[in-house]
This record gives sequence, C-alpha cells and structure tokens, in this order.
Amino acid sequence: MDISIDTSEGLIYIKIKTGKIFKTVELDSVNEIFVDLDKKNKVIGFEIINPINITTRELNNFARRFNVPQLRMLSPQGMKDIVKGKELIPA
Repeated sequence: MDISIDTSEGLIYIKIKTGKIFKTVELDSVNEIFVDLDKKNKVIGFEIINPINITTRELNNFARRFNVPQLRMLSPQGMKDIVKGKELIPA
C-alpha cells in the first residue's frame, strides 16, 4: 500500500497495487471517495478528495467490501496526520 498526497488537487490516493485502471466508481459523493478498478474488478486504488472527513466506519466498510484489509490500518486521525502541515486545496 502506497499513500500519496496531491496538494494541488487537495486529495489523498491510496494505491493498493499496480495496474491499468479499467473503471472508476464513486463510493461516497459527500466526501468524494472513488475506487479505481482493473478489468477483473480488483482494487487498484482509492482516491479521497476530502480525507479529513472520512470515518473509521467508512474505511472498515471499504476494507470489507473490496477485500482490502490494509485500509483498516488507516484511521481518521491517521488521515489528519498524513495531511498535517500540507496546504490542501478544497475540491
């Protein structure tokens, strides 16, 4: 799992694996959370536009729904720590 921050876009991208993105699905329109999937509907990564607003419950639900247990290692406080000191531009 690789986490990158894009301060110009104000988002966090959680890369689960390398691969070609076949489709992107919106998971949460309020926090603007998207999942990138390959042709076999396996997760390539998650894009979180408003990372500070995500909840532990959401992360656990996504981990279970997409069989990505690594997401359980993240937390709302963790998201805040990741972006601490970064000037994120709201989407």
